[in-house]
Amino acid sequence: MLGYNFRLSDIHAALGRQQLKRLEQIMNKRTENANFYTAHINHSRVSTPRTTDQSVQAWHLYSLFLYNLPREKIKQHLQENGIETGVYYPTPAYQQPFLHDLKQVELSRTEFAAQSVLQIPVHPKLKQSELEHIVKIVNSL
Repeated sequence: MLGYNFRLSDIHAALGRQQLKRLEQIMNKRTENANFYTAHINHSRVSTPRTTDQSVQAWHLYSLFLYNLPREKIKQHLQENGIETGVYYPTPAYQQPFLHDLKQVELSRTEFAAQSVLQIPVHPKLKQSELEHIVKIVNSL
């Protein structure tokens, strides 16, 4: 049976309380960074996240969808250019061991996303020059 323990230590709780005081500022900067990427990343085989005016994004991650581009080579190229990347969900949830009864299901779009998504930095400490550098390298792929 799957189970978790989400209790925080006192130190983690204290840090969390301090971060909550800056939540609006942090979210605004993440949104600004994400909007910059969306406006400036222009590559025929790279897609940026789609949003609507009716939703509010936390921009915990900024995911690029790579179409017919080798993710590991792209990841390495970005790293060689000083850009950290992540692949946060490489295995679809339904393929996790605790959901083994669902393995007969085929979710081709989910599998495509798991194999094609690459996250780039969106955190609030990014400088404008760093955002521009990331866009330049992504557009040059």
